[in-house]
Amino acid sequence: TAGHEVVAVENGELAAGIWDAEAPRVGLMISDVIPVGGRGWDFAMNANYQGHRPLLMFMSAYPRTYLEETRHPALEYPILEKPFDFEALLLALGEVLG
Repeated sequence: TAGHEVVAVENGELAAGIWDAEAPRVGLMISDVIPVGGRGWDFAMNANYQGHRPLLMFMSAYPRTYLEETRHPALEYPILEKPFDFEALLLALGEVLG
């Protein structure tokens, strides 16, 4: 999409498998802040392969005010609020990727 190769996974376990196999090729990781059955932000923030860390962006259905009130660590990174459309995703990607 939009000139980027995208790999989508359903859960953190599959994401870990992709990361283990493809880490050097991953330039940006987008994760839900609080996905069903896991802590996406935790996996993404700890993704490191021989010193290679991808850029990070998060998405969340939780309002930003909730994340601020709970002092969620994902707030250090760009967060795309759900629901969002393709245009909002492209704008966010442009900001993150420069």
